[in-house]
Amino acid sequence: MKPNYLLLNLVVFLLLNTGNAQSIVGELKIDDNFMNIAQISGKFNDSITFHLIVNKDKETKKYESNIVFFGETELIKKLKVSVHEEKPKYVGINVNDNVVTFFNEIDGEIQIYDIDYLSEKVNKVTGLLKPFYIFSTNNYVLFIYSSSKRYFDFALIKNTKEVIRKKYSSKSSILEQSFPEVNSDNSILVDNGDFVHKGFINDVKLFHYGSSLYALSEYKKNDRVKVVQYRFNGESEVNFFKVGNGDKIKQLNAFISKDLLFTFAMHKKVAQLDIYDLKSKQLLKSMTYSPDEFQYFNQVVKNGKDKTENFSTKRFYNGFFSPAIGSTYNGQLYVGVNQTINNGYDIEIGHVDKNTFSYSSNSLTNSDGLIQSGQLMVYEIFASAKRKGNFFKVHLDKDLNFLKEQPVLKYEDQVDRIEKVNAWIGNSYSVNKHPNKSAIIPLPNFTRFINYSRSDESYVIYNFSSRKF
Repeated sequence: MKPNYLLLNLVVFLLLNTGNAQSIVGELKIDDNFMNIAQISGKFNDSITFHLIVNKDKETKKYESNIVFFGETELIKKLKVSVHEEKPKYVGINVNDNVVTFFNEIDGEIQIYDIDYLSEKVNKVTGLLKPFYIFSTNNYVLFIYSSSKRYFDFALIKNTKEVIRKKYSSKSSILEQSFPEVNSDNSILVDNGDFVHKGFINDVKLFHYGSSLYALSEYKKNDRVKVVQYRFNGESEVNFFKVGNGDKIKQLNAFISKDLLFTFAMHKKVAQLDIYDLKSKQLLKSMTYSPDEFQYFNQVVKNGKDKTENFSTKRFYNGFFSPAIGSTYNGQLYVGVNQTINNGYDIEIGHVDKNTFSYSSNSLTNSDGLIQSGQLMVYEIFASAKRKGNFFKVHLDKDLNFLKEQPVLKYEDQVDRIEKVNAWIGNSYSVNKHPNKSAIIPLPNFTRFINYSRSDESYVIYNFSSRKF
């Protein structure tokens, strides 16, 4: 039997195409005795990427997971992580300091693997019960164990040594109503600083900021937005924010960015964008919009086309509401907020088709149960192309003053490069369509692309110069 190890042949090539500033920096050849299952890749630091390669031994039928670290031009090191009788199901991944942490679900429990880059040691912890829900972000995973009327039980985990486990008991009827909401299938977790395309229309939106977890829900029939704050010291607090002007609300959505709550309530003839301080509960700023006038806006997009300089406020405003009976479009309001490099806010308010929308995020597992590669958290709504791209933007500085100029968003360059590299690769390469056999990873000085070649039974690793994109 051939050694049950991932055979790695590093082959460094000369620049293939100077004009495209693209080069092959390495090849990960799969040993003949193994069949590749998948890879999970991500950014380790500004010049190094990691790649977890999962293979199946054709003789023993066991599954091996090995991790490799690639620098800008060469393989740095390779480490064996684990061997399993069954196919591993990695449901979370973190990078903190010099440690890469993977979370594997097996036999009703969660195994945690810490791979220390410096010491080259692998630390494993087992015995954690499988939670009902798992949310993964850049630096931690959130396990929700139970959320009944009596208890809300969750764990926030960075690695094997840093685990925050909290169990909240209901002290009021309001908390009894709030706990089950977190357990909803229609909930999503957003870590402050993640890049958000558009926004979210989930029933419950979970936001992590500082030492608290916030659960956000909207109640347009009651003119209220509810925010439940779960502090990691074990305390909890429920607050309601009144929205609108007292008339019937037709559309309502909200978003939390850092310690601010952004709400947008739409009536038939007027809408309000309100911004609250979550600490003081005070209203900090309010802006109004109507079919006759938009008070503040920087960009208006209608049916995917920029209409900032020439648009009908009445038609655009009414477009947020569902058309006449018989139409297949069910417009749903969303609010999304991205932070700028100067600590300001880029607010996007728009609508998507509630019947056809879905989310794409590499914080979610795919059909194989493996977490998606890439590691930069990018959330995006995909909806029917019929009326995709209807929104307006508002730019505010850190003091919530209106900005006329276009701010630079955090991660904007990385997201832009992912989209451009992805489009260029699609026209230039035969990209493996399996969701876990290719990945694009933006780094400060270059963009890395890993792709599995079925004919060669190997992963090829490319660099693309940031100058090209």
